[in-house]
Amino acid sequence: MDSSLALASSLILMMLFLTFSEANSREILVGGRVDAWKIPTSAAETLNHWAGATRFKIGDWLIWKYDPKQDSVVVVTQQNYDQCNTLNPIAEYKDGNSKVKLNRSGPFYFISGLQWKCQKGQKLIVVVLSPNHNKPKQSPPLPAPSPLPVDPKAPTPSPVGPDPLAPTAMEVGAPEPAPAKNGAGGWRNGVIAPLAVIGSLVGMALL
Repeated sequence: MDSSLALASSLILMMLFLTFSEANSREILVGGRVDAWKIPTSAAETLNHWAGATRFKIGDWLIWKYDPKQDSVVVVTQQNYDQCNTLNPIAEYKDGNSKVKLNRSGPFYFISGLQWKCQKGQKLIVVVLSPNHNKPKQSPPLPAPSPLPVDPKAPTPSPVGPDPLAPTAMEVGAPEPAPAKNGAGGWRNGVIAPLAVIGSLVGMALL
């Protein structure tokens, strides 16, 4: 039961992957125009110049438009590409409306089915990027900022001393001294004492 479920899940995932790949594939006309599969008139007109400015990915389709009575498309190895050798090709197309799927990453080599045309530059190299090529690279962490240099000639701050305007402990916490007694009790003592002395002297004189 578990093995059957795992197999079914794998098949479903594979179908979803294939469907997604097909939905994102493109059909690319070789050279960007219908009459591009021909002998180039200059180095700037070669198909390799066009391919170098085009990004290809797995699942894309290349489309050739040409006269099937006068030309064909041959898929070859790198060695046969360099030698314009049409013998033992990987694949050959002669229908005039050829479609080739780019089913892997790496280079693909195409030449004309007529050797003399290949020798005059009617050939094409297409390089397909790997899926990992488009993934953004993780940037390295930023280095910690270095401390600012200290100028040895800069004056050092003086230690903080007491503020002369700040209240002292005595002014804040000490109680105020008691005021002198200048009320009625003090006046009475200052008057009664001399009267007592005078009264004593008068009493002594009468005796």
